[in-house]
Amino acid sequence: MHMDPDQLRSLVQDCIAKHLYSTAVFYADKLVTFTQYAPGDVYLVAQTYFVSGQHRRAVMLLKHHGLMEDVRFRYLAAKCLAAVDDWDEVLALLGDGELDDDELQDAVVCELDSDELQDAVSRGAAVGFADPFCQEAFAALVDNHMLSNSEELALLGSLPFRPQDRWLALLYRAQCKKYLQHEHMEAQLQELQQQPGSSGDDMATDPTSMPAEAALNDTTPQQQQQQAGMDSTPSPPQDAAAAALPGVPGTPSGGYGMGSNPDVLACRADWLFHLGRYEDAYQLTSSILSQDPYATQALSTHLAAALQLGKKNELFLRAHKLVEEYPSSAQAWFGVGCYYMASRQFEQARRFFAKATQLDKHNAHAWIGFGHAFAEQDESDQALAAYRTAARLFPGLHTPLLGMGCAYQRMNNLDLCERCFLQAHAMCPHDPAVAHELGVLAYRNRQYEAAAGWLTRALELLPGGKELSRERRRRAFIGMLKLLEHGAADERQLQQLVAPMSDEELLQVAEERSLAGKCGNPLCSNPFSWQEPRVKYRASADNIHKVEGDCYCSRACASFTQALAAQLVEPMSRLQPDALQAYLRA
Repeated sequence: MHMDPDQLRSLVQDCIAKHLYSTAVFYADKLVTFTQYAPGDVYLVAQTYFVSGQHRRAVMLLKHHGLMEDVRFRYLAAKCLAAVDDWDEVLALLGDGELDDDELQDAVVCELDSDELQDAVSRGAAVGFADPFCQEAFAALVDNHMLSNSEELALLGSLPFRPQDRWLALLYRAQCKKYLQHEHMEAQLQELQQQPGSSGDDMATDPTSMPAEAALNDTTPQQQQQQAGMDSTPSPPQDAAAAALPGVPGTPSGGYGMGSNPDVLACRADWLFHLGRYEDAYQLTSSILSQDPYATQALSTHLAAALQLGKKNELFLRAHKLVEEYPSSAQAWFGVGCYYMASRQFEQARRFFAKATQLDKHNAHAWIGFGHAFAEQDESDQALAAYRTAARLFPGLHTPLLGMGCAYQRMNNLDLCERCFLQAHAMCPHDPAVAHELGVLAYRNRQYEAAAGWLTRALELLPGGKELSRERRRRAFIGMLKLLEHGAADERQLQQLVAPMSDEELLQVAEERSLAGKCGNPLCSNPFSWQEPRVKYRASADNIHKVEGDCYCSRACASFTQALAAQLVEPMSRLQPDALQAYLRA
């Protein structure tokens, strides 16, 4: 069951007539995806960009598809350039053609007042959102984090979607928070991205495992974005997982062919970022922005991923371009703040994050960055003020609570710290950062078993964490058997065998070798015999401690093995990069 393009065209025209310009952009963008960028539909998209004030984006779209030969397209491009006072480009575009300058300068941009929209939403946007096609009300709720993830999904479940609107319900769910959607998110995105009539196996290849240049060679721009958006995260069988989605009408289709759509790819990038796969998210957003530099839906994720990866040059160039073209945009100044954060110039970062919040008080990224910039300089009071404001403005977001907990922990207010962390965990149970902070807090409170549980949970929540932990134990066990039976021929082989081991595992090898009559040092071939018990016990006021006895033929062998064990504190970090990448892609 597929969407009727004529219905979408009528819907776009209806939205323009009702001055719902961002909604018109939303559906026009989906229309050209369904019709493979037919010239008439591209012109309609450019019209929606024009009426919504995205003038340069409209010109870029028309030029990208080579449609300037038609006078209608050139005239619309000229109107867009005139609206931004780029008269040199207007003259270059029109050449010797004679057009009325008054007519060219007659472009009027009609936009909804964002503050009025926010006020309406805060008074009860769910009432205005009874129509599932009112995308602006949906965006006001979701983009401003006014609802928790469970409330978002409950609201979507109450909307009267028709069976043929399944694609829209899936896209709305993909644009919601990812906190409670780990089980279904991959199935949703795959159904949106797959070509009609294809199977889930067609999505198995993940080009993000190869360099971006290699993944994007010899393909059309649409195929490039579609390939860059593929993901091979294991998930339940698609039909079963998709059919289990609550509130989604209809039955799973063979796909909707939206793998090249910027909104779908932006959802994929946000999902990768949520999973901690920052490099993959960055590669995907880079491919989106290379095709459409004004795709604002991917810009925040791109800037955040670049900051996580420390890509200062990219942040500088991107922020400079944004400020030059959109000097009154909060997102542009947020990009400048990200650059200074990556450069560790925190005072400058605070200045520009503050400017972004003044331009748009509903910019959640800027408020969080503002708090982080204070926290980096241990200014906990100011950081708390920023996080509290973010928590008040964005009650559905867990990150402000996490930041507040970290600030309280620096101030040694552990009760409030624990309360914030637990609230953040209740909202987003799959965030490894929250589990890690709870583990650190439990350790500070001398609750060592609880700390071990939380830290193990954090490790499992990392990308590929369970698989990496299982692989480490497997490789450590193989290494232990080889050292017990044959030892190591030289130090190079010994380093390879002990790489996946912990310090305790190496000392267990030494003990087992001594039981077999060998020196505990895997490099030593001397026999070992002991006259007294190998293990001694020492009593203290509160416990009985085991003291390791002699397992070595000499003091030199004992010192060497113990020094080697001291280097094996973090075995997970010593997995070879190729194995690490292989399991991250699994």
